Amino acid sequence: LLTGGSRTALPRQQTLRATMDWSYESLNERDRAVFDRLSVFSGGFDLAAAEAVCTCEVVESYEVIDAISSLVDKSLVRAESGEERIRYGLLETSRQYVAEHLATDATAEASARRAHALAFLELAEAAAVHLRGPDQVACRERLELDRDNLRAAGAELLTASGTTSAALRFAVSLLSFWVTTGNHRWGVEHTEEALSRADAGDSPALEARACRLVARLYAGLALSSPVAHEREAAYIERGLAIAAACDDDEVLSQLLVEKAYLVEDDAVMGVCDEAVAAARRSGVERSIANALNSRGDLSSDPDGAEADLLEAAGYWSRLGEFANLGRTLVNLGDLELERGNRDAARAHFERGLEIADPAAALTLRLLLVSLALLDGDIDRAARLNATVLGMPDKLSTHHLAYAMLHAALCLSATGKSEHSAELHGAADALADMVKESWDSSEDGMRTEDHGRLRLALGQVGFEEKYAAGRRLAAKEATALAAERLAQLITGEAHGEPSPLRTHERADHVH
Repeated sequence: LLTGGSRTALPRQQTLRATMDWSYESLNERDRAVFDRLSVFSGGFDLAAAEAVCTCEVVESYEVIDAISSLVDKSLVRAESGEERIRYGLLETSRQYVAEHLATDATAEASARRAHALAFLELAEAAAVHLRGPDQVACRERLELDRDNLRAAGAELLTASGTTSAALRFAVSLLSFWVTTGNHRWGVEHTEEALSRADAGDSPALEARACRLVARLYAGLALSSPVAHEREAAYIERGLAIAAACDDDEVLSQLLVEKAYLVEDDAVMGVCDEAVAAARRSGVERSIANALNSRGDLSSDPDGAEADLLEAAGYWSRLGEFANLGRTLVNLGDLELERGNRDAARAHFERGLEIADPAAALTLRLLLVSLALLDGDIDRAARLNATVLGMPDKLSTHHLAYAMLHAALCLSATGKSEHSAELHGAADALADMVKESWDSSEDGMRTEDHGRLRLALGQVGFEEKYAAGRRLAAKEATALAAERLAQLITGEAHGEPSPLRTHERADHVH
């Protein structure tokens, strides 16, 4: 496109570059300057970002909107109306063309890239608070729109001189975004690079926060990286030393919470107590709630755990941090299950499901499936589990293993023994993949069901179907389980009424 074309045509028609040259030369100085500087965006951008990047010696802030409107009229910039604001973008050919022009002036290019990086640092810092509050879903979606711009901004902060502190601020602001969107590796790579700089220690409080961030991200990578736990522990100790030296009790508490999940059992409560004490000294309610939630989660004293978790839930409610409240409700529900109080556990899980973020909602649905199975309510269990399997893109291997086991138990309870044995094999293969140990309630149901299926199918028959299930790829197993449950719910397998309805009384008695 850039080199071909007819030599006998008009010059501006000979090549795409000639056309771009003609369009570019027809612009006034203001529009050329704005067009050049727009090349530093990756993906789309809104007016506020454009004003931050394009304001320069020859363009005032208030002139940017007129310049962009002019470029839109000339079809050099695209405008797309969203739900809340207009977003703009350049065709890739146009972006490369003006990027070449910008690169001819090293000072102007450096200025534009720095302005872009600082604009998205400001966006990240403004979003940090909302990523934890009631607006977290909308805020996360807003950041997703500018994922490419955020990557470019982070890279610029890592390469430009004198921006180590800004690079660390950028990382700390995006912790919740990286964790909730599964971008652990991006976060680790950015933050480790910033922490490796010689001047990272010039802001000790910020360095300690960044160490906690990397530790948290490595915790999320533990299943896929053999060295993740070692790296997590090393950053926790580095952060603890810095936080203690600068008397930062808030960060000290956060790091102690991370450490509590790594130490030996006999040391857990001592670390948790230190975390709660440091959080209370800091007076930061979010840190207090975080420390209380972790101590309640890890405690072996049911009454003490309940007190901690209820206090944490109160803080989360006041702060409007509903995702964290949902996780505390999961812990309260688990505690009630250990006590044998299924109704109380169900109430916590159902309340949590009303407010949970997507990741927590999956866990809560699986917990409610488990309760329905324990109660013999196979209809409810199958329908809830079908909902989980209907979101394959959001399922981790951990979630999928439990959903597969639950599907197998539903099929077994309704007489579909061969199908059940196959999905049991798939469930165990997934659990082995992530070195998963089944929760006590699931393990009991699984063991009992294996015994029942061996009686129903015979040892050889069970082993054949079980082995076939273990050979299924995760995607195949997910589709198969979803199909089997759909047949179970609708009765489509044999054109009969749903077996859930005909077996419900017997299942409940069993």
